[in-house]
Amino acid sequence: LATHNDYDLAVEQFTMLQGKNNDSTEDARILRWLAETNSWRHQYDESLEWYGRYFEKRPFDFKRRRDVARIYGWEARIREANKAYKALCEEYPEDSELFWEWQAKRNNWLGRRRTAISYYEKLVERHPEDVGLLFDLGQMYSILDLDVKAEDTYKKLLVYAPEHNRADFARESEQWSRRQSLGFKQSYIHQKGSGDTFGNYEITMFRTDLTYMTKRFSEATDLSLGLGDTVFKFKEHDSSIAERLTLDFHKYFENGIKTYLEGELSSYSENQHETIQYEAGAGYRIFDIFDTTLFGGREDVLQNFNTLQNGRARDYSGVRLNWDITHRIDLFSQVKQCWFNDGNNGVEDYTVVGYKLHLYPKILKFIVETYGFDTHAKKDEYWSPDNYRKYMAGLVWRHYLGMEHFQGAPVLYYEVAVKEGLDDDGVNYIEPKFECGWDNQRRWNMGLEIKPTRSSVYEEEQAAFFIKYRF
Repeated sequence: LATHNDYDLAVEQFTMLQGKNNDSTEDARILRWLAETNSWRHQYDESLEWYGRYFEKRPFDFKRRRDVARIYGWEARIREANKAYKALCEEYPEDSELFWEWQAKRNNWLGRRRTAISYYEKLVERHPEDVGLLFDLGQMYSILDLDVKAEDTYKKLLVYAPEHNRADFARESEQWSRRQSLGFKQSYIHQKGSGDTFGNYEITMFRTDLTYMTKRFSEATDLSLGLGDTVFKFKEHDSSIAERLTLDFHKYFENGIKTYLEGELSSYSENQHETIQYEAGAGYRIFDIFDTTLFGGREDVLQNFNTLQNGRARDYSGVRLNWDITHRIDLFSQVKQCWFNDGNNGVEDYTVVGYKLHLYPKILKFIVETYGFDTHAKKDEYWSPDNYRKYMAGLVWRHYLGMEHFQGAPVLYYEVAVKEGLDDDGVNYIEPKFECGWDNQRRWNMGLEIKPTRSSVYEEEQAAFFIKYRF
């Protein structure tokens, strides 16, 4: 039954056999079978419990101890997994493959995918028929968006194990990821400001986006074209409409380099003017640890909703850093240098530090963030202060539902978050958020986000729904 993937019935039969024995006459083989089969059906706690009883009879079984280390990794119990692998490596220092396996998994847990791939490739070269290693290597290629390599790896695996359902599903997911798609997104934003001369306004925006993503014309290359409009409704002015065209291009390279270009051309009915906004950048994962991106761009309009003046624009350049310090701690930081067309210039920064209290698939994360800008004002009219700083802290809960949690599996999740903060003017902010999404890795991908913001001088409600259809 277990050989034919009927794990539930197999466990029932093994349990019946085990029930015929008392503790003093337990058959080590049945304990091992129960442990293995429960791990295959993702009942990891039960599996570890049976392995504990098995080790009372066979404490030096190297292969089963390695299985336990792997189960800790599958269950995202990273500390226990590293401890188990380290103990095995110290006891068997001559086993280079054991060390390679540990380093492959350890670097994956730390987000160092290219380093993990280098170890998996060594192992697969020695054991080209090892189904577990081939599947893990395919997963690494998929995470790095190397879809052709991922698909080829899954095909090799299926030669040795044609009944491997997860590999077969992941292989088809890679094929679907290269297909063309149509997307629709509807956004609603309502903003209301009060409290000072330049902060009294109310505006409602309805934004509609239609996008077309072309079929991938080379590996890890995505091109998307779009059109849409935004309807502005003001409390004290006539409505305005902005029509736009968008372009998004992303290219990922195997050596860790990524490039992108995002652009938007808009035409406004108010004052009959056009604007262009774009950002281009190139990134590299330094030492397979730091995701560093250099970028530059232009924002052609920062609209004053009191006067509907649209002449203020800025060019900017900056650097963005993403760092998974450990499997629990991560850092994101961005700094921009801006040059405004009215003669001003300044620096804008945003930093977030997160700590995961609970790991995937049920992620509970504590975050601290700060945002601010320092404008070297040469004109004093203004729409905003010359200097500003805001501090936020909050909790984020994201739950990935379902039993299958591999790259390429269907995704269903929801996220609930709340942040509270204070700026340097003493204004308190609270920002709750709800988000959910579903992607069957085939034709459909859709999601919903709701995010209100409240403070004594500013209110905002945001809601967005999107749907994507692959064909």
